[in-house]
Amino acid sequence: METYLYHVVTEKPMQSGQTIIFDTTHYNGIYNRVMTCKKILDGDNPVDELL
Repeated sequence: METYLYHVVTEKPMQSGQTIIFDTTHYNGIYNRVMTCKKILDGDNPVDELL
């Protein structure tokens, strides 16, 4: 039986025991969604997989 692991915040495939780095160059999925929605509300054209 194969097991697939995904991190709930980063939405990226993971390996068991893998370390996740969050810093100013490694954003998570929530940050990306919030910034995309902010761009929509600000009247800008978002560039993201969300749309």
